[in-house]
Amino acid sequence: VTAADIQTPHDVEIVNPGHVIATLSAGAKLDMQIKVEKGRGYVPGTTSRADGSFRLEGLASKPYVLAAGSPLAGFAVRGGVTPGEEPVTLTLRPGGRVAVRVLSADGRSVKEAYPSVETVDGLRVEMPGNSSGPTDATGLYELVSPAGTVGVVAHHQKQSGRGTVTVSRGGTVSLTVVLQEDAPKKP
Repeated sequence: VTAADIQTPHDVEIVNPGHVIATLSAGAKLDMQIKVEKGRGYVPGTTSRADGSFRLEGLASKPYVLAAGSPLAGFAVRGGVTPGEEPVTLTLRPGGRVAVRVLSADGRSVKEAYPSVETVDGLRVEMPGNSSGPTDATGLYELVSPAGTVGVVAHHQKQSGRGTVTVSRGGTVSLTVVLQEDAPKKP
């Protein structure tokens, strides 16, 4: 498996497509997601303390959106959080599900598209954990999501599409996303 095998959105370029990422045994399958962000250095990880709290160090003095949770524990999303000595409390609340069906521009189901939660109540978020997966042969994948107004994006090869739904606590809502060709990269 080389970097050339990575499916990228229109605004990402693979600089070294020959770079070897993994070597697989015969019949093996690799399914992974890669998160790339602008900036330098690294984003520090953290471990929860026994009381459920944790501390992040080394953050720039700018507002952040915090997203935490899991399908079992619930979710919390809070925007406009700036680093400082004041503790920030996030309260986990039950979420819901979005049954996303991904279609091509001509209405056919798209297998192996990757839908994910992009916004919650207007805040751009990166959901924790394994928050996306490939659609099945019918173009369907069920996302776990915080409750609220949820923006979903789906990617497949050089195509993407978006949709917005209102997710209620404990409920499942359906959303159809139609893919369109991504805009060409600017030189």
